[in-house]
Amino acid sequence: MGHYTFLTIVGVVFIIGQIIRTAIKERHRNEDEALTNTVQEKLESLEKRIQVLEQIVTDNKYQLEQELAKLADEQKEH
Repeated sequence: MGHYTFLTIVGVVFIIGQIIRTAIKERHRNEDEALTNTVQEKLESLEKRIQVLEQIVTDNKYQLEQELAKLADEQKEH
């Protein structure tokens, strides 16, 4: 086997290795993007739920304060 044949084989193996490495990186990047999208969707869903819960808590607090004030006024009248 001559030097040029050996260098050609090494070069081809190197190029094939780089192609495989790039393909693996691309696959992982796609998986990471899918995971990121899933996490982002879940985060948005949870944020919406928190907004609804905050609305419920603040509305109930306001109503409770109004009812307590009404009861206090009734107690003062009697």
